[in-house]
Amino acid sequence: MKSKIAYDRAKISSRASTTCKHCKRTFEYHDRPDRGVRPFCGRSCASKHYIATDVYRAWQVNGKRSKFELEIEQELKKLFIDVRDTVKVNGWFIDLYVADVDVYVQADGTFWHGTDRSLDEIRKLKYEVDNDILKNYARDREADLWFKMQNKLLLRITDIEWRKMRNKEAFLIDRLKKVTSNV
Repeated sequence: MKSKIAYDRAKISSRASTTCKHCKRTFEYHDRPDRGVRPFCGRSCASKHYIATDVYRAWQVNGKRSKFELEIEQELKKLFIDVRDTVKVNGWFIDLYVADVDVYVQADGTFWHGTDRSLDEIRKLKYEVDNDILKNYARDREADLWFKMQNKLLLRITDIEWRKMRNKEAFLIDRLKKVTSNV
């Protein structure tokens, strides 16, 4: 086992310096050759950069979808014949539509949809990313209300609850039964 001093020396010697791709500030990071150069000084700059360059929005409309959304689609296709991806309803891009049971499905990442922390906490932080999260949250509530008023079924599944489930098929069947029985 390395001593604390040897560990600290190794850590100091592996420091590298680069410029953040977003804020253009020079920063130091722990260099790991297997990972390459870090493009951003932190998570905040990475998020701001991807939002500013519309990379995140492009994932929603250009067919590049999250792994977890694709997994949900695969599981739904095992259960149903007519499953469509990225359908536009009332101006919103809805991730999936199961025509067999007339249910729309949204795969919500907890970070981007503001479900991983309280709204008060998000409002206190004044980062651009947090403002986008608040907009996403408000848009989600507006969509929930619209779907309810139109008597259309919308099922929201978060990435955290999806990862927790061992039997994905049973989970989907159970959630679909709940949403269809609430009509």
